[in-house]
Parts: sequence; structure tokens; C-alpha cells
Amino acid sequence: MATTSSPSDAALLISRAQKDGTHLSHHLTRQLQSGRVLRLRRRVYLPTQAWLEAYPFQRLTYIAAAVSAQLDEPVFCRETALHLHGLPLIRLPAAVQVRAPSRHHVRKLPQPSMTGRLSPDAFLAAARHQNKELAIHQKGVQFAGFGTHFVSPTGIPASPGTIRADAAGQTVFLEDIRLALADTVPRMAFSDAVIVLDAALRGSDSRAAVPRDALLKTAETLAWSRSRLHRWTRAAAFADPLSESPGESLARALIHELGFTAPQLQVTLTVDGQSYRVDFLWDEAGIVGEFDGWTKFQDNGRESLRQEKIREDAIRSTGRTFMRCYWEDLQEPLRLKRKLQRAGVPRADA
Repeated sequence: MATTSSPSDAALLISRAQKDGTHLSHHLTRQLQSGRVLRLRRRVYLPTQAWLEAYPFQRLTYIAAAVSAQLDEPVFCRETALHLHGLPLIRLPAAVQVRAPSRHHVRKLPQPSMTGRLSPDAFLAAARHQNKELAIHQKGVQFAGFGTHFVSPTGIPASPGTIRADAAGQTVFLEDIRLALADTVPRMAFSDAVIVLDAALRGSDSRAAVPRDALLKTAETLAWSRSRLHRWTRAAAFADPLSESPGESLARALIHELGFTAPQLQVTLTVDGQSYRVDFLWDEAGIVGEFDGWTKFQDNGRESLRQEKIREDAIRSTGRTFMRCYWEDLQEPLRLKRKLQRAGVPRADA
């Protein structure tokens, strides 16, 4: 079985008997009452600081690992499996998803109290008393966690195959990435689906690219409603491994949904002997588009900005229009639409 890795590296604390005859449960209960640890699931804990400093996607990993420690080798599916395979999710699920053994086992369980008998506010006060440097920015919202959703196996092949992975020090089992994609994409918004499909087709240093024909073959084994088949076909046809980041994938999907012509991706332009690769190109319209996350300018920012200005000026000198979009534009599609209109990007329906 293949192995993948988790974005979180803090190990869980699991209540179990010790060699000296004592049991960790009493110690961990005291730690919980003092705000030093959180209880993710029954008998499964995590240092409070690790949770508070984690990004939301890392918190999903912690909860999945806790569920794996609590249950007997659960197999994760849908968005949870995609996440643990290392694919980017713009929207996280409300619960970790486990494949149920039968339809009779399908159910949804809420996140149990992470702070024990203490209210979130009382727990935070206790935690701050222990460590005044804790990264506490909000109150109870930080302890929302993720429930557990036991998902119906209806329509899933009897022997889909599983992948072994590591998550927060726990061995977890995932449905094969091709099955997870085929099962999940038809349930996602178009832009979310494009992001995960682009990433899967592209691959990464730690994850092999998924061949498009293998993905399509897996999809043929699932029975869908007409609406889900339409969503799958639309997203799978639009997906492109040349998109190099979730931001580029989201921008491209939104451009399409807003009714504009899809650009060429990762085209190299040569100006005065210098080569410049651009994210998006509408060649006939003479428009270059770039998606920029601000992190690209954080390291050696002054020099990065200078080089980017030289690059932009060179491209503009060819008579092309140069348009940038940022995460803020993607969060407000109407703002992105106005930017595309001002740049003169052609409409698909023109």
C-alpha cells in the first residue's frame, strides 16, 4: 500500500495503561481540567497549544487521527480522504467522513465537548493561567471541532482498496484517491471540484499525479443521478494539471463561471531575449493575467517586488494588457468580474 503524509506533526495523547500499573486517564483528566490539553474524542487528547496554533486544515487532521485512534481501523472517505491524501480543500467538511460498513450504520455524531466539564471560557481562562503566551484570538469558536459522519456504502465498489497514511502520529486508512475523487467531486461546488481535480492531475513532490484515464475509469464504476453525472463531467472536462496552485485553479474556475473565455495556462513569452512564464494568457486579446498570493513577496520582498516590476514592464512593452488578481478578488466574484471587464477579457458567449 502507498503511504502519504499529514500536514500536522503534533502527536495525540491517548489514555492507556502504563507499565507501572497506573493509567494515563487520571493524569489526562487533570490536564484537561487545568487547560493543558483538549479532549478530541473519548480517551484521545491533544496539547491545547498545538490545537490553538493549528490551521483549520490541520485541526481536521487531528480529529481524523483521533477518530482513527478511537475506532477499529476506520476507512476515511470523501473530503476527509482527499485532505489526508494531500489535496487542497477551500471548504472543509463539518465532520470527518468514515465509510460505514452498511446503510444501517449510517449516522452523524457531533463533536463531543473538547473542554470536558468546563465551559469554553472557563477552559481558556485555565489555559491562559498555565501559559500566558497561548495564541488565543477567539473564544468558544476555537473548540467547534468536527463531528463524525458514517457515510453510506451504497454505490461504492465492494473492494475499493485502501491507502495507509500517517496523521498526527496515528496510522489511518483512506479510500483510494481515484475513488475518493469520483465519489466526492459530483457533490462539490464547481470551483471546489476544479481545485482538487487540478491538484490530483498535477501531482506533487509527495504525491504521484493521478492519470486522467484512470480517474475516468474509476468514475465509470459509480452510479450517479443525472445532476451528479453532469457536475462530474463538467468539472472533469475543465480540470487542467497546468494550474500550479489552488489560487490559480479557483481563479480559472471563477473566470469560467463568470462567463469569460478560458485562458491558456503557463505560457512562456519572450521579450528582448528574456523568457517570462505567465499564469494566464488570452493571446488574441493581448491580455496577460497573473494570480498572486502575497506570500511570494514575503521572502526577500524588496528584491521580489523589483523583479516582478521589471517582468511586468517588459510584458506591457509588447502592447499587452497586464492584469493581476489576488485572494481578495476571488472572495468577491463581482470584484473579479469588474477587473476582467476593465482588462477587456473576452466573453465566452460573445
